This record gives sequence, structure tokens and C-alpha cells, in this order.
Amino acid sequence: MSRLYLFGVLMAVAGSAAAQTTWRGLRFGMTEAEARTQLGNDAKRPSGLGAESNSKSEVYTGWLVSLELQHIPGEARIGFDKKAHRCAGIYIELDPTKIIDGIEKQVSVKLLLESLENKYGHPFRIEDGVQGSKTITWRTSDQIVEYHCISVEGVPHLIIIRYEPKTKDL
Repeated sequence: MSRLYLFGVLMAVAGSAAAQTTWRGLRFGMTEAEARTQLGNDAKRPSGLGAESNSKSEVYTGWLVSLELQHIPGEARIGFDKKAHRCAGIYIELDPTKIIDGIEKQVSVKLLLESLENKYGHPFRIEDGVQGSKTITWRTSDQIVEYHCISVEGVPHLIIIRYEPKTKDL
């Protein structure tokens, strides 16, 4: 009887971990159709190389979503594993150079970083780069979130936010 109870507890824990969501309610392991349903009309197919490019990458972009975070325009790429065709990661690229006013740009970047800190808590790691660039990593129970801000002379030029499932060896 105790083995059956333990199995039930383990299955409940596994089920709740699989149900945890990431950006915009997406879950790692979702199919393209499930992700499209979750994203609604905002999801568009990539043009050009297409979803299944001939690259050696194990992940392809299944959906693109134009977005604006804290007034910074950008695009999210929803990545799917080429073999399983399941959501394997979310990659957001933001272009702070589209914000003309320098003070508004700095405020927007600061608010974006604060919103990530409010959601994911104290970072696991902070790495300062050259010319004001920065990489911040958060680890949650089921995902790793990385924020990369590439700056030139202290002015943000590109922000990349990457959501990936936490692997067993981490």
C-alpha cells in the first residue's frame, strides 16, 4: 500500500512540474498546435528559412511573436525540438535602439530587469561584461531564464531573454 501511495505522490509532483508555465503561459513540451492556441493570433510562422531549416541546430523556430516589453520592441521565437516537435525554448530579442530618448531607454531597460527580478527572485548569477553589458541568470524549479543586455559605452543596444527547461544535471 505504501508503494502505491508513494507512486501517486511522485506522479502528482511530476504532473505539477509539467504543468508549470513559462513566458505567456507556454510550457516546455507543448506541441506547435498547443503553443499556437496559447499564443492566439499573435503567433506567425517564420518567413525566409522557414521553421525547419537545414542548419545543424537541434531546435527550429516554429512561431514568431512581435512584442513590446516595457516599451522596448522586439520579437519572441518559440523553439521546438526537431525530433520530438515539442517546445524546447523561448528566445526574446528586444531592440532598445528603437527608443530615441536616452532617459526613456534607460528607464525601460531598468523596468524590464525589475519585472524579471520580481517574477524570478534573486538571480542565481550576475556577470558584468565590457562597456556595461550584463548577463543575469535565474533558476527556478523547472526552467532557466537568462537576460543578456549588450551595451556599447553603457548604452543598451540589444537585449536577449532566453527561457529553457532546467536539465537534470543542473
